[in-house]
Amino acid sequence: MRVRNKEELVRMSFEDAYHAAFIEANNDEPNNIKYVVDLRNGEYTMAPNGAELAAILDLSLNYRICKRVNRYGDLPQN
Repeated sequence: MRVRNKEELVRMSFEDAYHAAFIEANNDEPNNIKYVVDLRNGEYTMAPNGAELAAILDLSLNYRICKRVNRYGDLPQN
């Protein structure tokens, strides 16, 4: 599902977004990377793939990637 406007975003706490990303990343799909996005107002959301991440970041210049999670756990942030 592609996010088309800000009202469609599922807003949650950082802990909930990180937990959702970690649970979804732990399946058998290769290159299964999930993203936690900071909405800059104390709320976060989870992007299940790069296309969804691009759609979310396109909604506002203030949003930023907060955490990147893959099926093996956290990737180091460079």
